[in-house]
Formats: sequence, structure tokens, C-alpha cells
Amino acid sequence: MRFAYLLLLVCGTSYSVLSQNMTIRYGKKHILPIDENGHAIYQVVEQVPGASAAQLYQRSRKWFANGYDWDGKLQLSGIDSLTGELTSKGWFKFGSTIYIFPVSVTVSHCMSVKVKEDQYQVEITNLSLKTPFYKGPIESVHGPSGFVHDTFIQTDTIVQVILLESFRKAMKIDN
Repeated sequence: MRFAYLLLLVCGTSYSVLSQNMTIRYGKKHILPIDENGHAIYQVVEQVPGASAAQLYQRSRKWFANGYDWDGKLQLSGIDSLTGELTSKGWFKFGSTIYIFPVSVTVSHCMSVKVKEDQYQVEITNLSLKTPFYKGPIESVHGPSGFVHDTFIQTDTIVQVILLESFRKAMKIDN
């Protein structure tokens, strides 16, 4: 499992991220995208030439039903076929360490999808951490610097590579 995670980390993909001219920083490194209000947010808009809004809507519903390949869960909380909007709440887990002690980290999030002819938009917001010593918004996490840095890197990798990449693939393939 660690090898698969490391492989995903090394083979990371890039996305067109909109309205994200700021990032949460760790030292001199930019890690998590944040909006103008200081909240972590991922926004992606992708074109799918030739796909109708109904096709994209069905593909996204199927993706939500199947979930994503990680230790986590997604649950649809809003479905509007007239506007092509889907919303969900979910979480994923990963392991980290504080000094030499293992720590379980759970990240909850909200995900919304809006589809229209030839394109879709995904937003992942309300990222919140739960650890044995901290519960709250990811942008406010505190603790030993190595733990914070690792938490930001793992969260960003899971959102970018696992969540968004699997969703992108599902939207491109006619299921």
C-alpha cells in the first residue's frame, strides 16, 4: 500500500485550477490551494467534447455510486438532474507520524459537481481534519512541523491523484 502511494506521489498529475492564486504554505513550499477567504478549495473545470449534459450527469452519478479507490467514503447528499448538480460529503484516511509515533488522520470534505454540455466543474471544499489531538479546518491545523507538512502533502496527493483523477477518467469514458 505504501508503495502504491509512493508511486502515485511520484507520478502525480496536474490540473487546471481556477481562482487559486494563493496556497497554504509550509516554509517556502506551496502546498494546498486556498481561496480569497483563506479556505482550502480545489476547483477544476474540464471540457469533454461531444458529451451531452445528460451523459456527463449519468457518468458522475455512476462515479459517486462506485466511490474512489482509497480508504474513504462518499455519500451523495444532493441530486438535481434539472440543473446537473450533484453534491456529496465524504472522508478519507491515511497514516502519518508525529516524531516516531503513528497517527491516524481522517480528512472530511464536501464535493460538488456541475455538468453542462461538453464540460463539468468539480469543487472540493470544507476540508477538515480529525486526529487524536486536533479536529477542525485543515487550513488551521497545528502541531509538529513535520506532521503538518506530511498532512498537507498527503491530503493534496489524495485529492489530486485519487479523487480528481479517478473522476476525470470516469467523465471521459462512456460508461
